[in-house]
Amino acid sequence: MKRIVRAVISLFLFLFVILGVYIIIACIPVKYAIREENFIKYGKFVLLQGNYNTGTGWSKVGDETGFYSEDKIHDIWIEGEVEPPAISTSFGGAQKVYLCKVEELPELKDIKGIMCQAYKIIEWYPVYPVVREPTILPDFIYPAGFINIYDMSDEPVW
Repeated sequence: MKRIVRAVISLFLFLFVILGVYIIIACIPVKYAIREENFIKYGKFVLLQGNYNTGTGWSKVGDETGFYSEDKIHDIWIEGEVEPPAISTSFGGAQKVYLCKVEELPELKDIKGIMCQAYKIIEWYPVYPVVREPTILPDFIYPAGFINIYDMSDEPVW
């Protein structure tokens, strides 16, 4: 009986250690989020949101003037040497919004028969609050002020 109790306790301790490591890693910032009141410090920029339903993958949801109304949001194409932010591949999850310093490219891109404005990304930052895909753990465990290594990955956050 003692052996079984020790095995169960050891199993729970092991699971708590694994969970603790996961939570600690989730609290290590990779990029800090920019609050809306600080947008002005970044000069010319666009606000992008992942759009998994379209061929471009990105929607322009705002610029230096602020966020657009629903009827002004449109698809765009992004490219450049800088690795673009990850798009959530979860249909159930909300997409993060990113502030991107960009250079507007002169030519339009033909994406599945739709002509889209193209931008070259110079640098990007997540916009506060960072929205995450559906997760198993409660939302308060994942800080809203930055993105972590799990957000940078294409793998789902469990």
